[in-house]
Amino acid sequence: MKYIKSSRGYYYKEFSNGKRIRVSAEEYNTKKQKFKNEQEGGGPQYSAPPPQQTPPPSQQLLSPLQQGSQALAQEPLQQSPSITTQQSQNLLTNHQQDHIRGLANDDKEKKQIKKEAIEKKELEEKKRKKRLRFRQDIANELAQAIILMS
Repeated sequence: MKYIKSSRGYYYKEFSNGKRIRVSAEEYNTKKQKFKNEQEGGGPQYSAPPPQQTPPPSQQLLSPLQQGSQALAQEPLQQSPSITTQQSQNLLTNHQQDHIRGLANDDKEKKQIKKEAIEKKELEEKKRKKRLRFRQDIANELAQAIILMS
């Protein structure tokens, strides 16, 4: 079991099976300090081995992979049967046409959505004006009724 601090500042306890549980900073600090205290003492200290010196490239032995790649580089390239230039242009044009059709459909959909939104606003505006006229009519009728009563 070991304690880990993530890059975002969260603390986790990791078990030997790989499962992690988030722990509080307090628990992390106490357990981490206890773990460090247990680690003190010491045994022999080992240093890293000295770096190996590599011979210059001219003296290096070629790996089998490098030998194979050099042999392939020396052989003349053979043309493999492929599609003709005209076929590739047709394919490219078909792809471009599909893409353009897709963009055109997207534009049509956007225009349709925009048209529906405008129609919805116009309908709401008509309803608002109708409610306003209705309120004005009621106010006029009340005013006439008050005049007649007085």
